[in-house]
Amino acid sequence: MRPGRNVVDVSIRDASKGTALARLARDADVTVFAGDDVTDEDAFAVMRDGDVSIKVGAGETRARYRVADVTDVAAAL
Repeated sequence: MRPGRNVVDVSIRDASKGTALARLARDADVTVFAGDDVTDEDAFAVMRDGDVSIKVGAGETRARYRVADVTDVAAAL
């Protein structure tokens, strides 16, 4: 279990948003991922040069870009 923002993520021990994204992105030229939770940092950590990572809201992040709230995600894209 891992606490998040207004949630608790429960997953298989070695599973994370990062491992899932890495697997899904194997055959993709570019990956776009936006997230507002601390658990989204696992996905940001595995993103490659040229991918688009967007942190939604405040807080430390590995994402390349940041927007204020979810309504800004569509405008950013």
